[in-house]
Amino acid sequence: MIPYTLLPWLAAISASAANPADPRDAQHGVAVNAFSEAGALRYLLAWSSSAHAPWEHDIYVQRIHFEQAVLLPEMPPLRAIGTGSDGAQEPVDPVEARGLFLTAWEDGTGQTIDVRAVLHDARGDVERAEWIVAGGESSQHSVSTAALRDGFVVAYADEAPPAQAAMIEVALFDLTGS
Repeated sequence: MIPYTLLPWLAAISASAANPADPRDAQHGVAVNAFSEAGALRYLLAWSSSAHAPWEHDIYVQRIHFEQAVLLPEMPPLRAIGTGSDGAQEPVDPVEARGLFLTAWEDGTGQTIDVRAVLHDARGDVERAEWIVAGGESSQHSVSTAALRDGFVVAYADEAPPAQAAMIEVALFDLTGS
């Protein structure tokens, strides 16, 4: 359930259609992650956008917080992943552990669908560059993440042989992404 206080930001997604360069336009799912910083509740929003051209998706992040029910962006939308000409990169799932975020997604850029991730701080500064969590023959998709006390879990469906159907796989990472 999306907190009612996020509705103004989500409404801005619809309103952005007047500005085709706005990365909030043509978004494909918004993931919201609450975290505490300096005693204040903040949110990291992440979404996939094809605003620049169909099927050329990039992943954007934006930090926001609220003061007296007023939404205050802390930074403009930041393209965290992508070059503007990548294939489908969705859904996006960020999760926070000890001030670091692991953002994982399903990547349709190549011949197969892979699961990729990047480790960054709440300002978007990269701690570990994009890497393939799961790739190879056939498709790896339907990514979901969770935080551990000292790391992250990435779960996904894997259709690589010898599987006859999608198998659920899990990968564990420490706070360095290893």
